[in-house]
Amino acid sequence: SENGVKGVFNFIIRTYKFFANPDNTNKETEDPETLKILHQTIKKVENDIEGLKFNTAISQMMIFTNHCLKAGTVTRNTAETFAKLISPFAPHLAYDL
Repeated sequence: SENGVKGVFNFIIRTYKFFANPDNTNKETEDPETLKILHQTIKKVENDIEGLKFNTAISQMMIFTNHCLKAGTVTRNTAETFAKLISPFAPHLAYDL
């Protein structure tokens, strides 16, 4: 549907604006809550790709991105890890991150 396309487009724009901004990825050490959600996201995306559940993998990445937006900053390592996670779904975005 058109609303679904708009939602994913907005997710990509929010993700790009956050992770491509060096001011948002210059944290020295990651907070435990962000690491916890990152690890949950890695596990969920990995399992969902194996199970061909792409919509729920993207949903989990949206949850992680929303957490990062609320946190304000993340480490460069966290940003690079997320870029690797999103690359099968949006390789153009991962390349730019």
